[in-house]
Amino acid sequence: MLLRLCLVPIVFCSGSVVDLVMPFRYYVTVGPIIKCDANLSTTISIQDSDTLFNDILAFKHVSKPGFVTLQAFEKEFGRFEPYIELVGECKGRKHRIRQAVPQGYVYDRTRVENLIFKPTFDLN
Repeated sequence: MLLRLCLVPIVFCSGSVVDLVMPFRYYVTVGPIIKCDANLSTTISIQDSDTLFNDILAFKHVSKPGFVTLQAFEKEFGRFEPYIELVGECKGRKHRIRQAVPQGYVYDRTRVENLIFKPTFDLN
């Protein structure tokens, strides 16, 4: 009983402590257009560049060319540097492509419009 009473304040305090230490919450939406004439198998991800390990924020496997939408958010201490990564095959050829998301497409809750970064990847 005593242990449970001691843990309750810690649980309630932990959320506010995190908000004080890491106050920035960033959002990003990407809509890449994938071009591949045959045998597409690729994984598209939104990642964040960090000093030690990059964070994978969202990913989707794609087997048909066209428009794909991914949304992600990150609670980050410091600068948010998102990028799109494609890893897979098109027409039997392997690919690994990274494309930085321009900072103009990164937004927070105070921004009304939801901008979508729409790069085209021709994997042929």
